[in-house]
Amino acid sequence: MTNIVDKTSQNGHNLQISHVLNDYLQAIEELKSDVSAQQALAVLLARDAVHAELMLKVTRIPPDEVTKLMELDRRLKAQANKIIKAGQLKDWRSSIHPPAEAWWWFLEQDEPDLWNRFDAIWDGLTTINLTAVVSFLTMFSSQFIVSGLDLLTTFGLVGNGAVALLVFGSLTQSGREKLKKLLHQLKLPERYCSEVSFGISALLLLGAIYLQNSLPQLGKYYYQLGLQSFAKAEFTEAKKDLKQAIAFDSGNFDAHLLLGKTYENLENLPNARTHYMQALPGNNAETYNNLGRLYLGDRDYLTAESFFLRGLDLVKADNFATRYSLLTNLGWVQVEQNRHPEARKNLVSAIALNQKQPSNQQRWEANCIFAKVLEIQKDRKSAIAQSTTCVNHAASYTTFDYRWVILARRRLENITTAEANFKHK
Repeated sequence: MTNIVDKTSQNGHNLQISHVLNDYLQAIEELKSDVSAQQALAVLLARDAVHAELMLKVTRIPPDEVTKLMELDRRLKAQANKIIKAGQLKDWRSSIHPPAEAWWWFLEQDEPDLWNRFDAIWDGLTTINLTAVVSFLTMFSSQFIVSGLDLLTTFGLVGNGAVALLVFGSLTQSGREKLKKLLHQLKLPERYCSEVSFGISALLLLGAIYLQNSLPQLGKYYYQLGLQSFAKAEFTEAKKDLKQAIAFDSGNFDAHLLLGKTYENLENLPNARTHYMQALPGNNAETYNNLGRLYLGDRDYLTAESFFLRGLDLVKADNFATRYSLLTNLGWVQVEQNRHPEARKNLVSAIALNQKQPSNQQRWEANCIFAKVLEIQKDRKSAIAQSTTCVNHAASYTTFDYRWVILARRRLENITTAEANFKHK
């Protein structure tokens, strides 16, 4: 009795397999040149029915039925393009949730898109671009934050870094899915994912190259800020801006010179000397003058004099302030060496140059030093006159300049005391 039941069950199942295979066959044959979405869906559902019967595993399927199924699957795959064009497989999958082994619901993934055959190349180029961008950003980070982050430097670093990270993320699977969603929102085909990533990375690289070429201009911008702060005697602020200017353009010799002057005003003479030395290739006469003055303060008179003479060779005829300082300082170093006739000649030239200038540009340091020369040369009356001029008018530009003003003031005090004692007697 049991054998009869098993045989009857087997025959019934075989009939069912034949039935679903016939439905599958009919659905495939209905796929004409113009396939509708309904026809495409029908053939996939018919294949689902076949799959459901196969999963019952009540008995084995006859070989002829297996052969028939394989042939029908081949024909289905041959019609894949028609089904893909007619249907909306992605939307259908989101509603039906077929298992991964139901390959007929994933026909478009089995069909290689010729457009994507170069994706590996695009992704490789994207990686190269982004590696270069990261190298630029690493270099910029040491240049942008010398004086602390402000709005400009923050935008330059954080903005480009964020976009670079975004594109790097697009090379991962999760990042690619996010980029696909973005493309979908922009109504662009997902197939362009690799090309879009490459395009963004190329723009980032071009932006980094442009930024690199723009660094000297940024250096000039910060130099102007430093120049304005220096003019207001805001030396700490000037130092910050000038250091940033040099970070962007180490060849900005004017910035090195001004930073040296800033450090000198902040009484940081070692750093002042360093930046004056770095400014020397700019062949600015003021650099030689200021550096020579530091050597004069160190009592290295030979080196100081060589800088002053070199400065006089470089100074332009219309640069009154620097020529006057060079002549004055040259006279000063010669006084220190007891070379009074040479000192007198240079100091007289400085005073004569000063008298030709408008009153708002005149300076009087040379008179202070000249008074010392006159005193040594026993010209007491002229020494008093020069000392009086020095005390009444001279402005001290550096700590060194105070020396001669103090000496001139003492000289007048001594003369006044001596005269008073003489009258008393």
